Amino acid sequence: MPYNTAEELRAARNQALSDSDWAVLPDSPHDSEGFQTAIRLYRQQLRDLPSKIETDGLENIELPPSPL
Repeated sequence: MPYNTAEELRAARNQALSDSDWAVLPDSPHDSEGFQTAIRLYRQQLRDLPSKIETDGLENIELPPSPL
């Protein structure tokens, strides 16, 4: 989904982070090493999105696919 403003991107990114918070908690039902690696990579990619606006342009940025 293309975003019109950095604020829209941040809002979508923040929602995706919020939606995946439970997966990194110690009592997560998904405790396999492979899943934990995937969810941590996904969350790092989400956190890195705002810094990519200058290089990739807002119209070229999409949220990474969720492993959930």
